[in-house]
Amino acid sequence: MSYLITSNTSDLTQAPITVGINKPFSYFNNLNETYKIPIDSEIAVQSLKYNKQGNIEVNRANNQFYLYLGTKPTDTSPITDTTSHPNMTWITDEKNNKNTNFNTDSLASAISRSLKRGIYHPNWLPTTLNAGFPNCTVKRNASGVDFQGFTFVFKGSASSDNASQTNISDHWRKAEVFGAGDIVINSGIVFNNFGQINSVIGVQYPLSLTGGVFNCSLGNTVSTEAWEVGLTRCTRTEDYEGTPNDELEAPSYFRKNRNYFDYVVSNIDSDGSGVNKLKLYHSAWDVNTAELVMTEVDYRAKLGIASYMTQNGSNINRVRWTCTNEQVKCELINTSGSATVIADGLQAQSIRNLKPINQCCWTLYPKLTIPAGKEMKVNSFNGIDLDVNSLDAINHLYGSEKPVTDGLSLRQSNTDWWATQVNLGREFWCSQVDSRFMIHAGNTTTYTQLGLNANGGVAKDIVMVLSESSLYSPSRFASAQRLLGFQSRGVVANPNSQSGNTITFISDEAPNMISTDSVFVRLKNMTFDSVNFSKKSTSKILYHVPRFDNAGNEFNSLFFEPNERVYLKLNNVQEIFLNSMEVELVNADETLATNITGKTICCFHIRESPKY
Repeated sequence: MSYLITSNTSDLTQAPITVGINKPFSYFNNLNETYKIPIDSEIAVQSLKYNKQGNIEVNRANNQFYLYLGTKPTDTSPITDTTSHPNMTWITDEKNNKNTNFNTDSLASAISRSLKRGIYHPNWLPTTLNAGFPNCTVKRNASGVDFQGFTFVFKGSASSDNASQTNISDHWRKAEVFGAGDIVINSGIVFNNFGQINSVIGVQYPLSLTGGVFNCSLGNTVSTEAWEVGLTRCTRTEDYEGTPNDELEAPSYFRKNRNYFDYVVSNIDSDGSGVNKLKLYHSAWDVNTAELVMTEVDYRAKLGIASYMTQNGSNINRVRWTCTNEQVKCELINTSGSATVIADGLQAQSIRNLKPINQCCWTLYPKLTIPAGKEMKVNSFNGIDLDVNSLDAINHLYGSEKPVTDGLSLRQSNTDWWATQVNLGREFWCSQVDSRFMIHAGNTTTYTQLGLNANGGVAKDIVMVLSESSLYSPSRFASAQRLLGFQSRGVVANPNSQSGNTITFISDEAPNMISTDSVFVRLKNMTFDSVNFSKKSTSKILYHVPRFDNAGNEFNSLFFEPNERVYLKLNNVQEIFLNSMEVELVNADETLATNITGKTICCFHIRESPKY
């Protein structure tokens, strides 16, 4: 008789091993010398020790939750006093239509994708400088084996991460369906060589909101010509199929009396005096007509001047925009480099500030209205270069819409909240945000616009809304509370830790798991015979592992020792000289049981076949 001990690793630790030839569910052991197995022998599993992850089912009852980025509402200061809105996301790509079983690692990967789909803010999405976040990882005990829940990490970029994107000028689109064409891009210069005024949007990158700058030279424009330099949320001239659609040029609730911007400096003759003046506008909410309208922010009182500035009179040759969380600063720069701040978001009187950046315009792009035959130049633009790989193939697309036809959820890049709601026919959520008091035209109610935190990141709280909440409304059908490991907390508002702009939440407990699979021991290089009828083929399966181990456990560290061993003949009419063992733990369909982690020890007993 012989006793053979095999293991995927000789290491005393039990940290998960998932690569190479020593995976816990597939490993190879060899001997320095050969081992002789006598003629007419048989083999059985003596004992088995491994670490098993259970499965967790995701279905309609636990698939959906919300992420909230903004000032935390309270009973006395509701969510309508903020500029934010809960962002719905879901764990399975199939949304609510399919029950799916995950092991802990695959569920963590699915949750990571759901966090990226639901974060939306450009400074919290994965970038080339901040790759891989937000993410979810499996939390285990000190030995790295037992499943204890999940760790959720959000990482925001800071002002120190801002960088000018040199290829911003490579990607511009017309801003009006029936506008003029023939825009030429050359070395950062946007040139309109058509015979009429033309508006274009730079669509390559959203602007960083941690002090991101858009600095535009007026080029060869002159004071007698109408031009505009500003920032806009995503507006489009066609749908995802390429069909022209002028209804996408502005929000559906915008009074289309002029070209849409969220923020803009316009050189126009607005009073019929025959003199163009530099005026400042934003799209604000008209409470009388219940619509957005381009509204002037009169900077003269802030500057203490009686007359508007003019391009020639003040020698203005550049316009510079800076966005700092909710604050929007606009500067007019003259030929000597001196800047006049006409708005900064810091004034005690709200009416002297441009509207705070709300969730509808988290994703802002540069927009220019260029006179016929004239040019402007982008001097700098601190755009966010979203990281394709970290987004799990969910690339940033202007308009947030993919040209596919297999379901709305699959057409979304989910990087632009405004565009996504428009695509899904949920623009009414946007109008609720755009109509809050701090966005009102001529707002006189005090509202302190948020800037950066001490670490140079956007000063916003992150909240995970896992069940329906009256404070975080709308949060209908939020149902992931138990699945994510927060059985007693439907709203997870306080992180376990925060370091700089990295925020971490940890599950309170491990979610309940189920065991839906059977595990079998397979010896690939032995000469016994077995048959797997479910696969309609011969097999090398030696042992069916029970669901519960000898101590009654179903998951984590398990130990099995059968009371009666099942021996299979090796069919050896000659001695076998053995120098290696190839051990695999497989499912009933003989695919590898990848939910086995850590250290595996499998012991075999070889004996000469009894003579009956």
